[in-house]
Amino acid sequence: LSKDAQSILELAMASYRAGDVDAAITKLREGIQVDPLAFQLHYHLGLLWGRRDNLFDAIQELERAVDLAPRHFSALKNLAVLYQRVGFKHKAIEIWERALGNAPDDETRQGIKELLVSLL
Repeated sequence: LSKDAQSILELAMASYRAGDVDAAITKLREGIQVDPLAFQLHYHLGLLWGRRDNLFDAIQELERAVDLAPRHFSALKNLAVLYQRVGFKHKAIEIWERALGNAPDDETRQGIKELLVSLL
């Protein structure tokens, strides 16, 4: 993460913590213009779009984040959840399977396995 992108991320998170999600989204989008390869900016923007129920923009940003950091468990998990929310069952299963391979512990892996069984 470049220094400029880091500063923008910090400003965006401060806006978010202050309750101004719109300003946080604007700052993250500006940050992506400065550093389009910054995983953190795409990841956080995806989360905020999801919080706003702007699900397809959220999916787009989290897909980009996963492209940049293919083994990042939280990005995979959140992307899978979004695919489920929009009804893309097969994509959700695909991403949950990827998340399973990157889960941080046995308990999480077991939870994902149970979820996958319920989707199949």
